[in-house]
Amino acid sequence: RSVALRRAEFERARAAGEPDVLAPLKVVVMSATLDARALSRRELWPAPPRLVELEGRQHPVSVHFARETVLEDYAGAALEVVRRVHREAADDGAILVFLTGRREIEAFCGELRSDRTLDVRPLYAQMALEAQREAFAPTRAG
Repeated sequence: RSVALRRAEFERARAAGEPDVLAPLKVVVMSATLDARALSRRELWPAPPRLVELEGRQHPVSVHFARETVLEDYAGAALEVVRRVHREAADDGAILVFLTGRREIEAFCGELRSDRTLDVRPLYAQMALEAQREAFAPTRAG
């Protein structure tokens, strides 16, 4: 709905010759696990969106998910899962958790850092480039 409203406002302002017209809203969705085909279904959009998929996995990936989402404290539930997977994992693989923003990510990482056996690496857009690169550096064994 927002996309259609913004496009209509753009067309109206451009036809009226108004300066500094906002361009129509564009939506970019990024995720390692998103079902892009389902999101781009024809009935969801007035015109089907362009779909760009990049296969970028450099290592085998296994996806674990909760059958039921804990809405009241999903971050707390994710902490429990990370700790359990770390305890039970047979190898030195990495665990990737998606959260909503910088504050939530920092709080989550702070909780995990109390376990000295975990190598915790935050990653979010506002981080300095060097700090973002560190998130992709090899982890220590264990």
